[in-house]
Amino acid sequence: MRLSRFSMFITLLCATALSAGCKPKEQKPPVHLPPTHAPTDHAVVEDPVAKGRLIFGGTTYSATGLTCAHCHAAAPESDARQLYIAHSAYGLTSRGAWWITTQAQLDAKQGAAATLAGAANKCVSAPYMSGTRMIEGDDAKALEAFLSFIAKPEGKDAKPFIIKQATTLPPKGLKPNLENGKRIYEMSCSHCHGVVKGIADLKGAKDWLNEVQVMAKLRKLGDWFNDNKNAKYAYTPYRGAHLAQWLGLAPALAAEPAPGEGAPPEAGAQPPAEGAGADQSGDSGGQDIFPKDAMPFFATDILSDQEVVDVAFYVIHKL
Repeated sequence: MRLSRFSMFITLLCATALSAGCKPKEQKPPVHLPPTHAPTDHAVVEDPVAKGRLIFGGTTYSATGLTCAHCHAAAPESDARQLYIAHSAYGLTSRGAWWITTQAQLDAKQGAAATLAGAANKCVSAPYMSGTRMIEGDDAKALEAFLSFIAKPEGKDAKPFIIKQATTLPPKGLKPNLENGKRIYEMSCSHCHGVVKGIADLKGAKDWLNEVQVMAKLRKLGDWFNDNKNAKYAYTPYRGAHLAQWLGLAPALAAEPAPGEGAPPEAGAQPPAEGAGADQSGDSGGQDIFPKDAMPFFATDILSDQEVVDVAFYVIHKL
């Protein structure tokens, strides 16, 4: 069957177009949100809530690898096995003021930050994120949109409150519960240590820390490292052989009398911490490359004094 001149012309035109590389218009792939802790370029996301979620869980504004999601829970049921170092972001928007540290600020509902973006930027500018620029413009609106999206009326921390930072070490005499210390470490500390690049893995911490230094770091007290190089913590009037063995310290306490055998040692006595006096410079040997006060403190309504003792002794004596 002969083709008409017109049909031949159309056939030739299509063949020419295909040989020239003409292709159907490509469709952009849909944006799939990653898990909160998986940083992704938020610049390509148009939906403000989705974009804000990526900022919350990403490192665009962090130079250390830490994100908002490392410290703040984003839902009441999220990561049920996770104990966050900071208060929940769920219900955050209904507080009306942020970073309240005094009763006067609480009464006036005027914290150190007047906006959600301002509150976020206090973290960004802190040593633990060490951001080189603040969250502003569309990114600030997106982050606020995400925080508003997750803020349900029944959300935790819906009302303003005072951030309760301890100013002293736990009182002497608290007996450590190492099982509870293990639980706290696995639910909180391990979320960053040994996972986030640049943060010291605390396994082997007894070679360069003692338990008092760990307590001071958790409470963010002054120069936690140098002020407590040779510090000692008394948790019982005396430590007998059974308690020494329980803590794995029998060799260090071999000369100490068991209960009822001679006079008990002076209250507050503690064997010297192994490795006390190690410096904090560099990023080797388990050293922390962040500034000395970089880690956010655990407020007293998040970790009690007893829990601070529990996890500090677990890190030094059992981890």
